[in-house]
Amino acid sequence: MDDLGRCNDLRAKRRYLSIQAADMAKGLRKWMVITVIISLLIISVSQPYGLAIKIPSQVTPATTKITDDALMKGAGTSSALSMPSVYPLALLPLQTGGHKLVEQLQSTIIPSPSYDEQLGETFTQDVSVIAFNVTAVAQAGGYGYGPAYLLAGLSSTGYWYEVGISFNWPNSGGGYNTGFNMNYEVFDPNGNSIYPTTGGGGLSALSGPVNPGDSVLLDLYFSPILDAVVMYVYDWNTGASALETYSTEGATYFVGLPFSIANSNGFFTGLMTEWYHVFPYFGNEQDVTYSESGVSLPSAWLWVNEFNAVDGQGLFTNATSQPITLSSELHPFFSFGASVYASSSSFVSGLIPVSFISFSSIPITTDAGLMVTAHINLTIDGGVPPYTYAIYLGNGTEVYNVTSSSSVLIRSQGLGKFSPGIYSYYVGVVSTGGETVYDSTRVQIIANEDPTVSTVASAGATDQGIPISFAGIVSGGTPPYTYSWYVNGSKVGGGSSFLFDPASPGSYVIRESVTDSAGFIANSTPSSVVVNPDPAVNFSIVSSSSNFFYEGNLVSLSAHESYGTQPFTYAWYLDGVPISQGSNYSLTLTAMGNYVLVGRVEDAAGYTVASQLTVVTFSYNYTNIAITAAIVAAALIALYALIRRRRKGREISKGVPVSVQSPGTGPGIY
Repeated sequence: MDDLGRCNDLRAKRRYLSIQAADMAKGLRKWMVITVIISLLIISVSQPYGLAIKIPSQVTPATTKITDDALMKGAGTSSALSMPSVYPLALLPLQTGGHKLVEQLQSTIIPSPSYDEQLGETFTQDVSVIAFNVTAVAQAGGYGYGPAYLLAGLSSTGYWYEVGISFNWPNSGGGYNTGFNMNYEVFDPNGNSIYPTTGGGGLSALSGPVNPGDSVLLDLYFSPILDAVVMYVYDWNTGASALETYSTEGATYFVGLPFSIANSNGFFTGLMTEWYHVFPYFGNEQDVTYSESGVSLPSAWLWVNEFNAVDGQGLFTNATSQPITLSSELHPFFSFGASVYASSSSFVSGLIPVSFISFSSIPITTDAGLMVTAHINLTIDGGVPPYTYAIYLGNGTEVYNVTSSSSVLIRSQGLGKFSPGIYSYYVGVVSTGGETVYDSTRVQIIANEDPTVSTVASAGATDQGIPISFAGIVSGGTPPYTYSWYVNGSKVGGGSSFLFDPASPGSYVIRESVTDSAGFIANSTPSSVVVNPDPAVNFSIVSSSSNFFYEGNLVSLSAHESYGTQPFTYAWYLDGVPISQGSNYSLTLTAMGNYVLVGRVEDAAGYTVASQLTVVTFSYNYTNIAITAAIVAAALIALYALIRRRRKGREISKGVPVSVQSPGTGPGIY
């Protein structure tokens, strides 16, 4: 239902209630009965109207802006037990007296709050109903005093009405009234407090609890049935409520002020947060929001002020130079550390906390001695622009700050050069309202030792066509690394390892270069490599005889190499079985037969040379044996012949007959 419809429906309900009340009130005094019955009904069924309806103005506003002296006029000397809910710039002295006390302070004695600060918004158009929801913020200063969240209306006949809730509101008898209560007050056109009747602000208990964070309706409207202005509070979360009424005194709407923030008495139509303090100037108020979706204010004044409530001296008053045009966005106004904001449907007093929506940064790893640069993408919310952005090292040293009206900071900023170690940085934001907030993120900075690189080669020399592998070993620096390999000064490849495959003999110099991600370049100590021609080997396998009767039982083995890469490894094989690892070897065979001999030579580069298969035969020297046997036989024959001659000669000389035996029957050799 739109605002006008809701208002018409409300009027119809109220007319109906008026008729019913009139029937019940016959025989009684008319207005007393109507007032009591309708008030009770309103308490039970009253709902927010959510509207600020513009009606034709019947009063011509003042055409000149009032002076500060006129605004500082006192508002009367009436008293109440609660501190008066004063209007902008009206310097009310503290009073004593009593009316509608809810709770008095216990035995604790605390200093009296001498200073009154007010943060407000003045409407510029006339309205018949003012209804706003306010967030119940339970906040208090160092001595326990809390604020009041108020809605005010200057009637078309000059009377001024206030309604709101307060937390720990000061009690003029000392201390404060604990918790949330309803505040209300009515002033006459002469600036005197007239309701409560004893004067001064009134405090009413609500029918139930109000908890911190609750949404509470503040309602100020004209009731034709009661011929009264209704001052009403309702907690949407708990249902707690309180209601006060006072005569309209002939008025039908509340007056907007397009040309000044208040009239000569300091009265206005609008919203205000008020707070008494022991010490002057504004505290660090949490933000309090007044809002209503059914309201659409075209413009408003924003203002702040503070004064000494004891001696009536104003500390300062400051306001926008003219009404500001309102939109759906919050428009800020700040002065002396106080902040207020307004949109077409809401009013915020106090500081809107700055909060980090996002803070994007990555840890930084670099080399010691190089400039460390932070890349920051920061977005905040709340606070009052312009903002001061700052970057701090982990030890609290500020390295950068800038003031900007933007809620986004994108920045690449050098943080300095660091010795090896682990460090951090963080960011902070200060809003113009005075609030400072630091992001909890500590971005790590690692400063590494400068990188060094060394190479390890599989060999220091090789043969042409046989490669040597190189591996790079990096310590320190900032990974990842980029590798480059150079042969005799010419770049030949990359990677953490390199395979050097020489095509021709000669001397070569191998060097590795490493660049880390921080841009530091480290070079290895050059490595010298000798590339030799492939080795050549002269093998000698010679067999001989150990005596006159054998052939090939003694074997002499030797290998003589040239070129290649020292040292050489030798191996000799007999019938495939290793028998020696020297360059020279002598072998004596012990069994007759044929033997296969092979020699192999390998240089340090792994190049291998093998001899051809050599067959050696170990046998008897039959020729020599035959010759020897013939010689022996001839000798024996000669010896035999000689012996026979001698024997025959002896027989002839002696004349002794010689007997002849048959072969095989006697000794002798024949």
